[in-house]
Amino acid sequence: MKQLFSHTLLVLLFPLAAIGQVQFTASLDSKQVPVGEAFEIKFTIDNGQGSGFRPPSFGEFNVVSGPNRMNSMTIVNGNSRSSESIVYVLQAKKEGIFTIGSASVTINGKPYTTQPLSISVSKGKRQTPDDIKGNKGDVFIRAEVSSTTAYIGQQIILDYKLYTRANISGVSRVNESKYDGFFKQEVNDFPHNDNRVSVGGKEYISRILQRLALYPQREGSMTVEPFSLQMGIVKGNRKDDDDPFGSFFSAPLVENRIVSANEVSINVKALPTDAPASFSGAVGDFKADFSISKTEATTDDVISLKINVTGNGDAKRWQAPKLNNINGLEIYEAKIVKEESIERSGEWQTTKEIEYLIVPKQTGSFRLEPEFSFFDTEGGRFQTLKQSFDLKIAQGQNKAATLLQDKIKDILGIKTVTVFQNQVIRFWGSSLFFALLILPFLGLGGVILYREWQIRLNQRDKNLLRRTNAPKIAENRLQLAHEFLNKGNERLFYDEVSKALFNYVSDKFGISLAEFTKNNVREKLDSLKIKDSHIDNFMQILNSCELALFSGRNTEGGASAIYAKAIKVIVDIEEDLK
Repeated sequence: MKQLFSHTLLVLLFPLAAIGQVQFTASLDSKQVPVGEAFEIKFTIDNGQGSGFRPPSFGEFNVVSGPNRMNSMTIVNGNSRSSESIVYVLQAKKEGIFTIGSASVTINGKPYTTQPLSISVSKGKRQTPDDIKGNKGDVFIRAEVSSTTAYIGQQIILDYKLYTRANISGVSRVNESKYDGFFKQEVNDFPHNDNRVSVGGKEYISRILQRLALYPQREGSMTVEPFSLQMGIVKGNRKDDDDPFGSFFSAPLVENRIVSANEVSINVKALPTDAPASFSGAVGDFKADFSISKTEATTDDVISLKINVTGNGDAKRWQAPKLNNINGLEIYEAKIVKEESIERSGEWQTTKEIEYLIVPKQTGSFRLEPEFSFFDTEGGRFQTLKQSFDLKIAQGQNKAATLLQDKIKDILGIKTVTVFQNQVIRFWGSSLFFALLILPFLGLGGVILYREWQIRLNQRDKNLLRRTNAPKIAENRLQLAHEFLNKGNERLFYDEVSKALFNYVSDKFGISLAEFTKNNVREKLDSLKIKDSHIDNFMQILNSCELALFSGRNTEGGASAIYAKAIKVIVDIEEDLK
């Protein structure tokens, strides 16, 4: 009887003793993963306060996120158990069986270490929409293009769309395609709302994560490699057999998963060889407006012919077309006096203002027929836009002065032939004669140089003005973001904060939005000796806004904290620049 009583007491007291015992353990959410798949390793401290935590080496794995700390407390029959977890999300680099070493920590002044863990990494398989089955079908990404066949220089719109039937707790980018063979531009003008769509008989929430404009640069079959995102998929609440309250006090159970878009193949074709003479490389959809400064002029005048062209093709590939030579008119080489690229209707459109300077050399009637040709990708053929201008050229004053000199020559020749002829010979061969001869050309050259100088000066003044006003414009955008926050529209708030920071850096440091990447921004700020802490704060705000826009999850500290940090980081950068 005594022995039975002792065993019974031991069984009853063991759970209570275990509850208060200090432990330091390591665990994996999966013992076997494919290459490229994310998995979670957790280091847990039970019933103690840890300090001096040292993780093991993760040399064979990429650290996707971490360390992330979580705290929890469980109460069973009046007894409490506290735990602190330090979590890393890792990604396997290659196949094989690997051992993750021990972590160490000091708890209540005593050192503790974990046992090494073994994990098997098998050959990975990229997730695509056609591969989605079972539990994997709750979240996937599709890469959708406006066309799978294109011509060199044609604009192709690429959308990365998220389809989900689950709650997402966080999103971070793992890798992105290099887009080899394409010129790439970010497009921000796209619908940011959620849509309900049916895929395979199941209803999903669809949202565009990113839109890009791609321009093929060479002929052939080209592949757009997908990017990958690491997502936290909420699978419910963690269950604890010792917790009589079930999941009421439990933290959510999150599955960390790498989700990759499908590859996209695009067949890029060369342009036909029957291009008209006025074709200068424009491919896509274009329109042109023609204008002329005057149709009635004299031989003293300079005529300005302008073509204003707007289109969606690769702006680097098309230039100003040449005008046909016309006897009696001197046509100078075309100049692009204005170029502007803007987002419109979900794509990039470029406007170029082309100017031709024309100097009449003879009197009479002339017809100008400027043309602009482009390859129409919809119709698959070249199209030519043109307009005719009839010019009437009268004699200018320079010619009248020459005739007057001829008359004076005839009259003076009757008087003293010898003296008069000496004077005439000296005039026609003198420096004054050549000076008067080239004076109109010098004047015209001066006009052209002055105009070019004015254009460059205006451009320099515009750039200086943009740099000077960059903080003020960013401040106005942040004020607009704050108004959205007061109205409860957090999506527009985060979008406006992102635009404020993007445009601030673009205007301040001359980084075009087409070349805007986080690496470019970090390198530029670092080259200007901006403090590392200020650079880190700037990039952290961009990441937080991106996370909030992608996942819809509130950022740490809330939107108000992001607003305050955005204002402060701009002030800090301005101080560093001084």
